Amino acid sequence: MSKPTNYTPIDAVKVLRKELEKLFEGKTFSGQGGNKQLKFFEFEFPDDNGNDEDVDTLAAAAPFVLVKAAGWSTDIEEPEIIDMSMVICTYQTPARSKEEIEKLKKEPALLDLYNIMQDISQHFKVYNVFGDYFNVLMPITCVIQQDDTKPYYFSTVQMDVTGPSMSRENNPEVEALT
Repeated sequence: MSKPTNYTPIDAVKVLRKELEKLFEGKTFSGQGGNKQLKFFEFEFPDDNGNDEDVDTLAAAAPFVLVKAAGWSTDIEEPEIIDMSMVICTYQTPARSKEEIEKLKKEPALLDLYNIMQDISQHFKVYNVFGDYFNVLMPITCVIQQDDTKPYYFSTVQMDVTGPSMSRENNPEVEALT
């Protein structure tokens, strides 16, 4: 049985999330309540359930990566180009003692943010295909938010990827339109 050849930006988001989960498996980063594994979300942030008591606990969302397709372009005979964005957030737990203040002077949440961006960009620089059919195009752009949103730190990794084309040869619906 051959693989289907028509993959959408929705598929790219889902497959990229799985690739990122594998990349960061077992690694921990700065978040509410201490270091913890990254959480991954697709398309949108989850609904706020109003659990304010979770704000500085392990139940809170940060650190996280939001994976989404910011847009795409398509042409009948060319591969689809998908603008993939990964919004990254880490959280600096406030210091509660003199010892913690000294320990946190380097702001590990900010350093974690840089490390996450670097891990993503280096991974896809070396392994530029994910899900067997999405190809990462260079350059990969990493941007740190410039606004002061402490104790939250945000960044974005953006990369264009190509997906299989929806040509006449591999899509009967396109063939029917011509």
